[in-house]
Formats: sequence, structure tokens, C-alpha cells
Amino acid sequence: SFSEFKDVGISFEAFQKKAERLRVRFKPDFTLKGEPSDGGETNKIYHLKTDEDKIRVVPVGDIHVGAPENLCDWKKLLGVLKYIEDTPNTYMIGMGDYGDFATKMSHGPSVYQQTLSPQQQYEAILNAFKPVADKGKLLGVISGNHDDWICDAIGINIVRNLARELNTTHLASGANMYIH
Repeated sequence: SFSEFKDVGISFEAFQKKAERLRVRFKPDFTLKGEPSDGGETNKIYHLKTDEDKIRVVPVGDIHVGAPENLCDWKKLLGVLKYIEDTPNTYMIGMGDYGDFATKMSHGPSVYQQTLSPQQQYEAILNAFKPVADKGKLLGVISGNHDDWICDAIGINIVRNLARELNTTHLASGANMYIH
């Protein structure tokens, strides 16, 4: 927290620059009364029924739908999702960066280079993940830095909304998952 840096003589501006370099978002030492946490669940226990000795958990992330210059391999993503949907004892965890979600303040490609608007990116991911989620095979979703850009810029947590619409868990970064 900032107070630890302040105690050793580091200015708020230097703290913010350090946080940006480390891709850590500044969070104040207080929260408003009744303010819900956007961070997601930190511990989740899953009880998966299977007759097999093992299950497969496929991490799916860094999709960047809407990225310029065909940087998103949408056809490959749909193939992976179909594999998860059709293969017994195979599950998915969303690992973040579902859309490119560039803003005017983003690093890298700008908002004007995207092939889809942020809303179109969100809907594309929602529709692609829905068949997997409907079969109970989407264990949860985690935010990536691109997803966090939208949350930081406009205050809407798209990953929390995605989890809600897909009836799955919004997992915090670094969450512990226990699968039985």
C-alpha cells in the first residue's frame, strides 16, 4: 500500500510510476461503505463427478478478439472450445485478455485500430463461451490486463459481468482452486 512507501520517503507520483511498471493497480487503503469487491473469489472448491482417474483443465486466455491485423486466431479458439465442450471430463478456466479492449490511454494498438468495438468484443466472447458454460464446463474466469483497462477507464468490470451471464465464478488473480 502507499503508506508503506510514504514511510520510507517515496512520493505518491513515484509510487504510481512504480505500480504502473509492475502492472499493479493502485488501490487506496480504504473502501467506501457498502462498496462491493471487484476482485473475484480467492478460494474455490470444485466437486467434479467422473468415473475416470483424471480430468483435463484447459486454460483459455490471451484471445484478444478485436485486435488489429488479425492478431486473434478466432477459428482456433472456436476449435478449442468445441473440443472442451465435446470431450468428457474436460473443463476450461478463462485466463483473461478475452478482448483487446483498447482505450485512448492503452499501451500498444489504439482504440482506432481495433476491428470490433469493446461491446462487440464482449458479446463475441460471451457467445463463444456460452456452449461450454451451459454444459457446466467453464470453471471460472480471471481478469487480464486488457480486461482491467476497461474497468479502470470506465468502472465496468466486464469479467465479473461475463461470469454472471455465464453462471460461473469470477476468480481473483492468484486464486486457489481445489478440484476433487
